[in-house]
Amino acid sequence: MRQSWKHVLGVFITVSMMFFISLPTLSAQDSTLPAEVPIFLLQDGQIMELNTDTGAQTTISQAPALTLSSSSDSTQPFRLFSADIDPAAEWIYVLEFQGLNEQYYPTGTRIMRVNVQTGQEILFRNDPDMYSFAISPDGQRVAIFYLDDTTGLMIQHVCILNIASTYCQPLPFAGLSSAFLWLDNERLLLTVPESAPVRIVNVETMSIETIDQPEEWFVYTATPIPNTTHLLLAGRLREGGGYVPTSFLTYNFDTAETQVLPFAALNVDDFPAVGMMSFSSNGQYLLYQGDAVALIEFATGRLITRLEFVTSFGWLDDQTLLVQGSRDGTTPEIMRIDASTGEIVSLASGDSAGGVLLVP
Repeated sequence: MRQSWKHVLGVFITVSMMFFISLPTLSAQDSTLPAEVPIFLLQDGQIMELNTDTGAQTTISQAPALTLSSSSDSTQPFRLFSADIDPAAEWIYVLEFQGLNEQYYPTGTRIMRVNVQTGQEILFRNDPDMYSFAISPDGQRVAIFYLDDTTGLMIQHVCILNIASTYCQPLPFAGLSSAFLWLDNERLLLTVPESAPVRIVNVETMSIETIDQPEEWFVYTATPIPNTTHLLLAGRLREGGGYVPTSFLTYNFDTAETQVLPFAALNVDDFPAVGMMSFSSNGQYLLYQGDAVALIEFATGRLITRLEFVTSFGWLDDQTLLVQGSRDGTTPEIMRIDASTGEIVSLASGDSAGGVLLVP
């Protein structure tokens, strides 16, 4: 199943300052892609298939909705802010913003569905104040996140839309989560920065399970450790922690015990907070993101490689990572990284590495 960053970082800088950066939707069961699943790249209104061996890009179809823009003019048409692709690689879902108001909020938001093969565009959802979405592993549901500032506070609401219907079921939750991911087709994990930060919502029963953590820890994000009954947490001590790199902890579902790992994030300048974590399907390697991005060997914390930024990624197998990002902070690249050796192969760079990389 897929394990990819869903959202374009830095397309609207002013908007990303107001909204939490959207985080990846991960499967807790399997993050290895079947060999036959294609990888796509969206560039200048084109849907292209990417060959992960050679870097060759083949145009599949044209879709004007897939044009990136940083315009803040509310008179301009809707422009792509973030995108995702369903597990069957048939439909691309596009969150579009239109301009900015005086409070730097989009004047309009909508989600479009775009057919990969034909480029056909269909209006999927037209609601104000949407800022993120996440497709379930089976592709049958979409979690839609939107903000309500009518009280003067940014309150997050979530609804679950069944793709077979038009109804979006609100979740019994209001707050502002810093991370979210699908654990499976029915359970959504939310990380909320407060004393009881990790919640698992069953979207079938609308029940909420709270994962109790030691109150002394402020948790930024969480993700399942593959093939275990543990969660990996990234956080810091609420008091007396000082200016230090983010710590990593494990939570055991069976015993409810928390253990601090012997290694922390790479350094405090790059990782004062960790907002994203992603494991290889065998749990051997971990990718995590703060102000920079690090790939490590999870058992030891050994650094494999450091990147300045990553906008999209996907695990091709237990040790091969496909990344869209930059090593030097200026030149965009699409890279294939062998986690076992640290070897990096550049598949595209410069303009040819732009756009949005989509991994089903």
